[in-house]
Amino acid sequence: MKCLIDSWTGPMTWSGELMPETAPLMLKIGNKPLLEFYLDYCVRQHIGAVKIILRYSSPELRDYFQDGGRWGISIGYAMARPDETLDEVLAHNRAFVGTEPLLLIRGLFFLHFGEQLPEWQLPEVGGQGWCVKWEGEPVWAAIPAGKWPDDIREYPFDSPDIPLSPLASVRDYFHLNMRIIQLPPRRYVLPGYNNDDGISLGQGVELAHTCRLNKPVMIADGVHLEAVTSIGPNAIIGTNVLIDRATAVADAIVCDHSYVGADLEIRHKIIYRNHLIDPETGFSVDIVDNFLLTNMAEARGLDLLTLFFQRIPALLLLLLLALPYLGLRLLAPVRTIRLQIWKNQRLEEMTLTVPDPSGTGWVDRLRRRLCVDKFKLLIPVLKGQLFLTGNRPLTNTLANAEMVRELKVYHPAAFPFIETIDREFCDEGENNSIYEFYYSSNFSWLYDLVIVGRIILRRLWHG
Repeated sequence: MKCLIDSWTGPMTWSGELMPETAPLMLKIGNKPLLEFYLDYCVRQHIGAVKIILRYSSPELRDYFQDGGRWGISIGYAMARPDETLDEVLAHNRAFVGTEPLLLIRGLFFLHFGEQLPEWQLPEVGGQGWCVKWEGEPVWAAIPAGKWPDDIREYPFDSPDIPLSPLASVRDYFHLNMRIIQLPPRRYVLPGYNNDDGISLGQGVELAHTCRLNKPVMIADGVHLEAVTSIGPNAIIGTNVLIDRATAVADAIVCDHSYVGADLEIRHKIIYRNHLIDPETGFSVDIVDNFLLTNMAEARGLDLLTLFFQRIPALLLLLLLALPYLGLRLLAPVRTIRLQIWKNQRLEEMTLTVPDPSGTGWVDRLRRRLCVDKFKLLIPVLKGQLFLTGNRPLTNTLANAEMVRELKVYHPAAFPFIETIDREFCDEGENNSIYEFYYSSNFSWLYDLVIVGRIILRRLWHG
């Protein structure tokens, strides 16, 4: 038996409107992509080959599932037009199916297999097969071998009693997640989670000592929870999330790559990136106030005391690193690259020469461990062109320009805050914006000195 998964969503357009940066099949149910549940069903049904029909571009989906080796099945991909009919999709993939039975999956539906007995499986295909329809469209169907229909809508399939939940609205999505989190974790939680009674933790989770977890909670990989935060009950926190101090999250979902500010109370809501969504009405609010934040940034940028405490440590570091810099330069030349970055929130540009991060030789590794690669960046700090500590210097793209405007402060720095984060949960992509928002919300000259110390110690210890 083979499986064809069509990314068609039909009238279920809410995810594209409220969560435009997430492919519908990558919507998380209990921190697990919906498509991964489909693959779990295929494994239980002993299906060896799956083909995913993508009606939209989704590099994230392909990167996550790749060739299916992690699940012990073979995954292939094909593209289809958004308006392509089911009959056309089936006709184009007839060669893939061959003479074997076919399981067809379409739309956004959740199958509650984890709530059944361990031996539960999908109904047998049988001589006539079976089909489940939603608003007249086939969404789950089993087509017997050798009985490929000319029109699947007219084929006299039986409609078995399959526990499917349509995700027809953001309300359906929210309440399904709230239901899942209250079930025993063994039913749906991703492998690798540290599953205590009512508390499911992923890898690389950092909890402040004063953070309180109220069962049940589900926290994914690479999450940072600051001091005096309260998480739960009924809270699902996605991957690469940072929740700032004294914030409470309960009966809520915080989606991947989101930053939640300080002193907030999030209840019965969905946080998606920088949007606050009411799951009952579908109303979405942008939680960044550009007008207020820009004014605050200008005021802080002129703080002479802050500049004073940036330049003195920079001068001390320059003197300390001078000899190692000259010595290592004799062993191997310093390779650099030039970047065009946004200099400030007025979107003035500047050219910045930075160390080439692609070097893998032992001299390059030693430079990074000793922070010698920062030596030339300290000179623009002394000139007032860069900050010692602050934000990652953002290249002059339109997307970065929008982020620069939204930040409370934008301090392009030699030692950016993001270097205090584990590399495993930190890449060069736009998902790192949560760390830029975190720094800009917590900026102070004293905190800047703490950041420099943390980066230096991390480099000395981990390289």
